[in-house]
Amino acid sequence: MAEVELTVTKFGETVQWVQANADGHAYTNDGLTILMVDNTSGGAFTVQHNEQRQCDFGHATVNDTDPCPDGGITRVFRAQNIVRFNDSAGKTHIEFTTAVPGDATLRVAVVSYTS
Repeated sequence: MAEVELTVTKFGETVQWVQANADGHAYTNDGLTILMVDNTSGGAFTVQHNEQRQCDFGHATVNDTDPCPDGGITRVFRAQNIVRFNDSAGKTHIEFTTAVPGDATLRVAVVSYTS
């Protein structure tokens, strides 16, 4: 299975949830786009934001991770820096560090808080 691209919804629009994909996701990142994870799977997961290059402050290239605990809680993660996390096409890439359940108990969505 290949990486699945997420549709970015604008703030105030209906969020478009997608089942978490084992090969990860990509989305167009304008620097004001937040990732949301809804986990009702019964297990804990970690989402990894794949850094594409060093930031302009010169720290080493390091992937950024965020916990996604179970409990039906929708996790909202900060917008990712476009210099560090966007590829040459303006997309940010995420993946889960453990196997995903393969059903709608682990979902992802992206929202740009521009209107």
